[in-house]
Amino acid sequence: EATPIDMPEGKKIFGQKVQALLDNKNPAFFNQAIMDLGAIICTPRAPKCDICPLSNHCKAYQNNTQSDFPIKAKKLKIQERYFHYFILKKGDKIYMEKRTENDILKNLYQPFLIETSNAKKIQTKALPLPLQNHSFQYLTKIQQKLTHQCIHSFWYEMEWNEKEIEKLGKGKFYKPEALKKLAVPK
Repeated sequence: EATPIDMPEGKKIFGQKVQALLDNKNPAFFNQAIMDLGAIICTPRAPKCDICPLSNHCKAYQNNTQSDFPIKAKKLKIQERYFHYFILKKGDKIYMEKRTENDILKNLYQPFLIETSNAKKIQTKALPLPLQNHSFQYLTKIQQKLTHQCIHSFWYEMEWNEKEIEKLGKGKFYKPEALKKLAVPK
């Protein structure tokens, strides 16, 4: 089979093939024999085909393609991303906006976000103009590993005394009881 053994489809195919060979009366004996075969003879690198009791039934051996197996899926390159979240407070209200772009966390609510290309804490000059007049406090950094991305999130807190919020984005300020009803990422 040319299906990667470490993917769900490959696991299903190989599981079905092994199930068909399994001796239901003595499955432990079969399992031990398969493990011994894989550990001693049919190893991923340098298999000992010349002493293998199954070489007459092995397509890889017959086609001289032993070095092509096992096939494993290519590892995904993990993308590093740097999110700077600003918890903007206006009295007891907190600013939240909904993610609408076609990206991770779509349709979930989040505090004001600035994404950068590096792991440095954000500086005032890197903030959008409406935020540059306000002081802010760094709170913490959280790292979250996803299947194909690693999110480094930096958290800041800022008091917002302005009346206008249109300059910030599409979000709005929510009271604590309303915040509990928003769908947010873990």
